[in-house]
Amino acid sequence: MNAFLKRVPRPVRWVVPAIFGGFVVYATIVWGYPVQWTGLGTHTKKSADEIPSKKLWDWLQLVIVPAVLAGGVWRLNCAQKERDQEIENERQRQKALESFFDSMSDLLLTHNLTDPTKLEARRIARSRALGIMRILDGGRKGEALQFLYECGLIYENPIVDLIGADLRDAKLAGATLKKSELRGIDFENACLKGADLCDAVLVGSVFHGADITYARLRGADLDAAVFPHANLSGADLRDVRHRNTVNWDHADLTGVKWSPE
Repeated sequence: MNAFLKRVPRPVRWVVPAIFGGFVVYATIVWGYPVQWTGLGTHTKKSADEIPSKKLWDWLQLVIVPAVLAGGVWRLNCAQKERDQEIENERQRQKALESFFDSMSDLLLTHNLTDPTKLEARRIARSRALGIMRILDGGRKGEALQFLYECGLIYENPIVDLIGADLRDAKLAGATLKKSELRGIDFENACLKGADLCDAVLVGSVFHGADITYARLRGADLDAAVFPHANLSGADLRDVRHRNTVNWDHADLTGVKWSPE
């Protein structure tokens, strides 16, 4: 049940019960208004000496106010717990990213990761890179990828092979990834707006729904890459290379710059 509720948008979780509760109150009033013992309608006034018995409406007033207050307190507590959990999740993701930076730096400086004979160190680096991409949010995925690029680890014949990396929703707007090796990566719904991907190797990568507007892909290798529903409007695709078909299904290619035929 908890897993199901997490998938339901937050407003829906509270709006539906509120509407149901309002309907119950409304139905009670409509049903009880003409009935004397409910105390909802206008009925014959009793003598001044007679103490009227409690009516349904009197009991409802005693119940409704505390119930509303209790519901409000409960909702505030739930909202606070959700905020606290999100803050903790953010803290954990940031800690994981910083740990990744430290571990990769250690592999570079202490274990000579750039040495082509250090195969074990390279396997560890690849495992850590793929693992961290699976747990980070979009913004931190972008930071991790840019870190690998700035360290010279994902150029041609990459030191850290990212084939199969999960870069869905990655935030890479304006990123510099020129001549990078990014083959076989999932960039679904990633933001690459204005990114520099000139001469990058994007063989077999998936850009489903990605925002690639005004990105520079001049000379990039797009062999077997797929761009369904991606937005490439204004992108520079001059001199792109590919041996097999590139999937442009339903992609927005408005204003794309192509090489002259």
